[in-house]
Amino acid sequence: MKCYIAQDLLPLYCDNLTSQETNEDIEKHLLDCKNCSEMYENMKQKEDIIENINTNIEPLKKVKRTNIKRIIIISISSIIFLCTVFIFVFVGVIPIHSDKLDMELFYLSYNNYPDGSQRDVLQAVFTSNGNTLTSFPDIQTVRDENGNLTTYYEVTLCPTVKLPFKFDQREKQFVMPIIVPGNENDTLTVHCRDKTIVYKVSELIQKAKREEQ
Repeated sequence: MKCYIAQDLLPLYCDNLTSQETNEDIEKHLLDCKNCSEMYENMKQKEDIIENINTNIEPLKKVKRTNIKRIIIISISSIIFLCTVFIFVFVGVIPIHSDKLDMELFYLSYNNYPDGSQRDVLQAVFTSNGNTLTSFPDIQTVRDENGNLTTYYEVTLCPTVKLPFKFDQREKQFVMPIIVPGNENDTLTVHCRDKTIVYKVSELIQKAKREEQ
């Protein structure tokens, strides 16, 4: 085998792409030709270096993928944490403590109620040291077997932080209007962080009348 033929076949021989007969001819030529043998050894060294580089890069790729996953997890966790803080602090989802909540009662008489009737209204006004309040009111009316209506007024109040923007219109008080006269079983329930306070509306009416005198 001539040198130029062997040298052309060496890259294929290094990649194990030549036939068995060709391999035997090349190996025989390498034993007799110093130049081709040195060329073959150089090719083998380059192949080994490339293989080692690929072998060393793979762990680095795994580390990189792991770091990317960690960054994504940390970013998502940070966003969730910040959103949670924003909701709890600025929107208000934790009920206020009963010691920080004040309630005033006002008994009002309307000669011309919005529906055109004359009606008395008890206003329960809730405040909390000037803080803004987020309110979750609920009014349920239940009719018994005799046709009498009982109204259950409920409210949950949460303290919030007033944002320093002009469009922030959150109130520093919450007003629960209670229509009177009602059923003697009507109640007003205030849900606080530490306890739930239940008032009888009839007693609140009497208290508001006494305070006006």
